[in-house]
Amino acid sequence: MKMKVAGILIIFFFTSTCVAQTTTGTGAFRKQLETINRQIAFNLQHKNITGLLRYYADSAVCMPEYHTALYSKPAIESYYATWLKNTSIQDYQRTIYEVHQISSYLIETGTFTSHFTNTGKAPVAYDGKYIVIWKIGKSNALTRLSEIWGSNQYIDRAQLDFSQKEDIIQTPNPRIKTVLSDELDKRNAIICQSVATRDGVRLASMYTSDAMYMPYYSPMLAGIDKIKAYYIEHENPGVSIDSISINASKIITADSLLLVNAYYIVKWRAGNDQGTVTGKSVNVWKRTSSGELMLYRQMTNHD
Repeated sequence: MKMKVAGILIIFFFTSTCVAQTTTGTGAFRKQLETINRQIAFNLQHKNITGLLRYYADSAVCMPEYHTALYSKPAIESYYATWLKNTSIQDYQRTIYEVHQISSYLIETGTFTSHFTNTGKAPVAYDGKYIVIWKIGKSNALTRLSEIWGSNQYIDRAQLDFSQKEDIIQTPNPRIKTVLSDELDKRNAIICQSVATRDGVRLASMYTSDAMYMPYYSPMLAGIDKIKAYYIEHENPGVSIDSISINASKIITADSLLLVNAYYIVKWRAGNDQGTVTGKSVNVWKRTSSGELMLYRQMTNHD
């Protein structure tokens, strides 16, 4: 099956101040992000939409759970307005797991805990994980380029049913086709074929040994052994895949990494049941010393 990467915006970043290798940050940037995360919690609890939007780029991509991706700051504003109109948040806390800096970008991964109540419904405990891609600007000012979050375990869609009530800005139209996007097509084609044949071992082989994967309805998985065990269990031969596609809406190049916003469509069958699953992901691909692209950090959730 030939996979096409649709809707690609490729951002090439060249500067004499680039960092040559990825570094794990526990210093100034981590403290800065901890402060921002406390602000997020405060703004959610106090329904302060202006404060929540403060760090988003105008073209930021936000990927909430049980919602299609939001491709602009106005779309993100509409999402939060709907959420906070129908929801009271008792508490919210993010805990940073790691911060990586490469070139003028940060990759923040972590976990969150929250308790909220939708109007007329029982309280919800919402625990999960997240990835945020940040751009480092002048004086180390941070701008949020993309983010994704999702639960550590299955959560009933009805508990987040408020999230689909606003109009959704669609995926950007195709803009450019390059050698790089062709290379990514080929890697995604291997993933699609492996899912179609339910080959968990081959799927795990697409990750670096020190990779982190954050699947939907699961805690983060750190290291290839946990990722391999997950895929072997998850790729159930009792579920047949009729078709699968993986596409991208943005690719950022940063030294040896590709920071990719992606989305997928899977049509499946299991006995007399069948359906279509759509979702999105933040994928961080790493180019190895041999020149091959391998998944280094990844998170997925369902629309």
